Amino acid sequence: MPELIASLPLAAVDGTMKKRLSDADVAGQAHIKTGSLTGVRSIAGYVLDAQGRRLVVVSMVNHPNAESAQAAQDALLAWIYHRGAESECCLRK
Repeated sequence: MPELIASLPLAAVDGTMKKRLSDADVAGQAHIKTGSLTGVRSIAGYVLDAQGRRLVVVSMVNHPNAESAQAAQDALLAWIYHRGAESECCLRK
């Protein structure tokens, strides 16, 4: 597992995530693979949330305006960083 995670771009640090989320708290806390095709934009990977828990994230948008989804996917990563562990806890109840 460590090798797989280390192979994924780190938000705001390298690869396809280098220019994304640089001003967000999740910067440096999410290893994310990005993907895009005509009409498709996706992200998948792991976020280390504010509580130190590693959570899996996957988002795929399949729509003619998929290129507009980047802001929503970035917001999802930030939300998971701040609220992910809280949500995970609540889902177990």
